[in-house]
Amino acid sequence: MREAVERLYAVFARHRLAARIDGCPHCVTDEDQRLLRRSPLRELGEDDLRRFVAKVLTTWGGVDDLRHFLPRILDLALPGGGHIDIDTVAAKLDLARWWQWPADERAAVRACFAALWLHTLDREPEERPAVLILDTLATAFDDLSPFLEAWSDRLRRWADHPRALRQFADTAGTVVATSPTVRHPQVVIWLLDLIPLMETLFKELEDVDVGLAESVLDTHDQLVLLRAALRS
Repeated sequence: MREAVERLYAVFARHRLAARIDGCPHCVTDEDQRLLRRSPLRELGEDDLRRFVAKVLTTWGGVDDLRHFLPRILDLALPGGGHIDIDTVAAKLDLARWWQWPADERAAVRACFAALWLHTLDREPEERPAVLILDTLATAFDDLSPFLEAWSDRLRRWADHPRALRQFADTAGTVVATSPTVRHPQVVIWLLDLIPLMETLFKELEDVDVGLAESVLDTHDQLVLLRAALRS
């Protein structure tokens, strides 16, 4: 992710810090304003930025202000586990209509989320569930196919990416256990389209990793039940 974030800093460097960032006088204090200026952009911490992230585009600052701070915001939010939530950042990008920004800025934003996605697929579900990051991506992106295609590729090369397979099992289980209709339609269709692959993977895993094979079989059976429920 580091390379993607560095690219973001380079591309968005054109957006300078405004002399003053307009905000609701009842919501934004002088101290809030001071926190945004007490350090260079790369040195701002979560405590400096989290109030701005929560209020930008509603009661404090506009799109250009968001673009100035975006590299540092994503720098802090992408690893997860901190006070700046990536879901909130995705929602702010959607509100800012980031897809209408210049091509190089759009590409830099996409690269950051693509890096986050691949990083997630290479982690255990207990560390960072892919199903939750999919919800984040669905907030900022209308088309999830690039992310799902990257996942499909990892599943086909499961020997090199066993965690991506465990993430798949976790995601399928979560979607089936909750209401599938609240999920992005692309995700549900993609899951069902991979039923044949689950059958193939089970045969490949049977004599290699019994535990993982059983997980794949269970996932297959859950998806079959989901398909039947959606057809009824």
